[in-house]
Amino acid sequence: MLRLIPLFGLIFLSAVYAGTQTDPTLTITTNAAHPVTYTRSQLLARQDLDTLTVAGNPAFPGKSTNYKAIKLCNLLTGISADQNGKFEFVGADGYVTIIPANSIMDCSGKHNVAYLAIEPNQPWPPLPHGSGTAGPFDLIWKSATPVRPQYWPWQVVEIRMAQNTNELTAPATTDSHVQAGFNTFKQYCSVCHAINGMGNSIMGPYLNLPMSPVEYYKNDTLLRRFIRNPQDIRKLEKDRMPGVGNALSATEMDNLVAYMRYMSQHRN
Repeated sequence: MLRLIPLFGLIFLSAVYAGTQTDPTLTITTNAAHPVTYTRSQLLARQDLDTLTVAGNPAFPGKSTNYKAIKLCNLLTGISADQNGKFEFVGADGYVTIIPANSIMDCSGKHNVAYLAIEPNQPWPPLPHGSGTAGPFDLIWKSATPVRPQYWPWQVVEIRMAQNTNELTAPATTDSHVQAGFNTFKQYCSVCHAINGMGNSIMGPYLNLPMSPVEYYKNDTLLRRFIRNPQDIRKLEKDRMPGVGNALSATEMDNLVAYMRYMSQHRN
């Protein structure tokens, strides 16, 4: 059952990880004066640790992987979340994804269940993009229905209750194409990119300030190709931008470009 949290309540869960640290820690703070810290070893020794096999993790594309993991609703026992609240998962490289609290805190088993996977002493395989592994902590899902790729953040260093006023706001237009493009941008792009200074992630370059991609990609066909598969346009060995591939229909891509073009004319 979803619990309610007072509006003034602030929750920080932070994972402290360094490549030289042999037993990284996860700190859960519901009260600034009384943080609770677990080492990886302590988490791996918990009675509610599950062993499960999960497919669909973008960290290991096309593979089924075995994990030691704890249901987030169990790990966060005693922490309440507003029905409309959200959690921010922050990666070591600045990647930020925002997930509704009612998805994270649902332990009923009737829907997708969120787990915090703990990297064992034997490291997980290297990531196909970027550096290192997905550890020490990785958000995974036991899912009956597909889960958005951006809802699988890895190398998590901090989880916090979102109280950010810098979240993306819808454009002030009645143009349905622009509004639809905004929703697409929010779902697929905002986990890495801020636009007009709005957004929480610092992993990817800012968009629209000082220039918009629709300005330096003069050819819309080239821009669409870049969004679908950046490696077709530029070769970067450790490029974390995966592209959307065929996840967007032609109409959704048109709407996304329409939103970016609108934003290029409405800078802060």
